[in-house]
Amino acid sequence: MSEPVVVLTTWPASNSHVKEKFLRPLLDERLIACANVFPVMQSVYMWKGEFCDDNEFQLVLKTTKASVAKLQGRLKELHPYECPEFLVLAASASSDYAAFLNKQQE
Repeated sequence: MSEPVVVLTTWPASNSHVKEKFLRPLLDERLIACANVFPVMQSVYMWKGEFCDDNEFQLVLKTTKASVAKLQGRLKELHPYECPEFLVLAASASSDYAAFLNKQQE
């Protein structure tokens, strides 16, 4: 059984089709088992020497360690950003939820 992980990424709030264009393909391709879309938040960062202040959705993707490499590749294909956030956090899960994560990716 592969270890559970949580992947954090953001999506531009100006592109409200996050579920259809991004999350649905990841679910259909079994690269994630579940996703949470947080309400619009403000992100402040520097990009190519420029100050940026953007509205974004925070996405929390639940998957397994075994799927991370394929998920990262697919995320880069589907994501509108040149360099999308891709933070992988180790997670502990109940045995039932860990089994759910692994089953979704069979």
